[in-house]
Amino acid sequence: MDTKFKSAALNEDRRIIVELPPGYNDSTQRRYPILILLHGYGGCKDPDPEWEDWGIIDDLTLLITQGTIQPMIVALPDGFMADCQPSYWFNHGPGTDGKKWGDYVSSDVVNFLDANYRTVKKKESRAIGGYSLGGQGALELSLLHPDIFKVVGAHSPSFRGADGSIAFINDW
Repeated sequence: MDTKFKSAALNEDRRIIVELPPGYNDSTQRRYPILILLHGYGGCKDPDPEWEDWGIIDDLTLLITQGTIQPMIVALPDGFMADCQPSYWFNHGPGTDGKKWGDYVSSDVVNFLDANYRTVKKKESRAIGGYSLGGQGALELSLLHPDIFKVVGAHSPSFRGADGSIAFINDW
């Protein structure tokens, strides 16, 4: 994609990578839909998240360049707490640090993108997806915020039980 902002900070402890589509810098008028991709459990490494390692960004760039898909802004938020412990993208949960990681995505990330990039500021132009714990987070956030996300994709999502717990979350 045109431009990468590695480890841009939303605040003191939350990072995000923003990938801009080919041609983004060619016009100051065009607005773009956004795709937020939530990483899985194994995404805690610098400098590149697993989505980039797997070639997803390169594939999106190719599809945009070929005209197969429309240009979009892709956001890769970091959902790890201290010591690479996953937040599971929840506002709550066993073993979490008490921070509202779900709100971080649905509010902080979306507002950051809308404030700093030429986005289409409506739910019809926002998609969220993820794999494993990110797939679960994408499903949960899309169901909790149908006013924010129109499209959701979940790849091999992990799921909590009906009682709200998973025995192995943050319990080695």
